Amino acid sequence: MTNTVQGLVRDCIGWAGIRALLLLALISCGHSQTASPADDPAVSLFPHSQTTRYWISGQSNIIFQWHPSFDAKYSGPNSFRTQAEHATSNVATLFLGLAASHTTEFFLDVETADGGGVSDALGLAGFINVDVVRNPELGPAPYLARAMVRQIIL
Repeated sequence: MTNTVQGLVRDCIGWAGIRALLLLALISCGHSQTASPADDPAVSLFPHSQTTRYWISGQSNIIFQWHPSFDAKYSGPNSFRTQAEHATSNVATLFLGLAASHTTEFFLDVETADGGGVSDALGLAGFINVDVVRNPELGPAPYLARAMVRQIIL
């Protein structure tokens, strides 16, 4: 295989892996719950266990954009393009947490970002899709977005 094909296969496996982990997390969190009282309001799509030492959750931000053609008195390299265009961006996050003890917790956020914004998200285009401004070199390869240790001092 060429390097380009290998890179594409690696990126697709990474993207699919994050999606599969998100789905498994949602399923496992939904099934590890005990019944709650009917008057207890749901605060998430799938209930989370209150008795396990781990936390698994996820989210996906999908932004669809489009604009029609329009006339402009000025156009330059960083201007909003006057021809009609569309774009879609997606940032998927897998949140992981572990309570190592009653005073120490570890958290990781793994993300994958893909797609882009209209007019390459410059100027006004960046205002309407802040995900592509935050990560202008979007790619499907997963990356570590955050790692935290929470230490409670008694």
